[in-house]
Amino acid sequence: MELLVVITIIGILIALLLPAVQSAREAARRLQCANHLKQLGLALHNYHGSYGFFPPGVQFDEGEVARYSDNFRPNWVILSLPYMEQQPLYDSFDFDQTISHANNRKARGTTLPVMLCPSDPSNEVKFVGTTTTEGDNWARGNYAANGGGGYMLETDRYDAIHGANSPGWKHRWFRGVMSHNVSVRMAGVSDGTSHTILLGEVRSGVSDHDRRGTWAMGTGGASALFAYGSRSGANGPNVCNENSDDVEGCEYLENTSPGAGTLTRQCMTCFGCGSCQATVRSRHAAGGVFVAFVDGSVHWISNYVETNGSYGSFGSVWDRLISPIDGQPIDGTKLAL
Repeated sequence: MELLVVITIIGILIALLLPAVQSAREAARRLQCANHLKQLGLALHNYHGSYGFFPPGVQFDEGEVARYSDNFRPNWVILSLPYMEQQPLYDSFDFDQTISHANNRKARGTTLPVMLCPSDPSNEVKFVGTTTTEGDNWARGNYAANGGGGYMLETDRYDAIHGANSPGWKHRWFRGVMSHNVSVRMAGVSDGTSHTILLGEVRSGVSDHDRRGTWAMGTGGASALFAYGSRSGANGPNVCNENSDDVEGCEYLENTSPGAGTLTRQCMTCFGCGSCQATVRSRHAAGGVFVAFVDGSVHWISNYVETNGSYGSFGSVWDRLISPIDGQPIDGTKLAL
């Protein structure tokens, strides 16, 4: 009887300690995730120091329909590899071919620890592709460039190429920092480098056919953020609106694997209109995401940051963090960490 009592007490103590242990582990994972963003921000600063501007978030040849094309050229991650102490990996890419070409299969399948957030278990499964043109063996990544509040469409580059000299309202609000074939200098971030998002978290796809969270693939949802503010269904961190991400191959995900029900439960629903829209996402239990600002600082932003709701008008806190030149800066030091 005494032995049973002792065993019961031990069991109760373990049950009490388990949540604390799990909480400590998640805190450690969050810290590592934030540190990875810090390292990536430093690499991008070093790139900027060498070239005088940030690398473009995604690149396509002239005439390519970006949201549907699998003819990816080097994205911001690949271009930054020499500044991550990954010069040999950079040199292993065949830049005469697209990144989706078979010549680049081994390089794009290389796991980069600095690109992985330990809170996302899906990042252990490589993307195998859903079309015959994108190839297979794509390693995962959990960080994406601020492409802008505008959609990545055909050859439309208004979100980043136009600045304060452009009179159009959408140019001011939808501009990003590292976008489609273009990027900006730090001096072009007129709202201030401590007020503007440079990088944000993304979740890896929930199946091996889901391209979201793929570090070498330069497109929306894989390594870049597009249309994730006002006037989009992907408005805000971890937003759970129906069809809130637009990613190529969505029909396959809904109808085959993992299925529409799983996508809904995971808040990872999508719409098959090409890879032109994706927001920041994470698997952190606390309900938020880490972002790196242009000044290199890393901040925690809650899912409940002020937005204007889906298809709202511009001007929320979230909108102002995305745009570098809207003239309405939000001080990053005042965000909840």
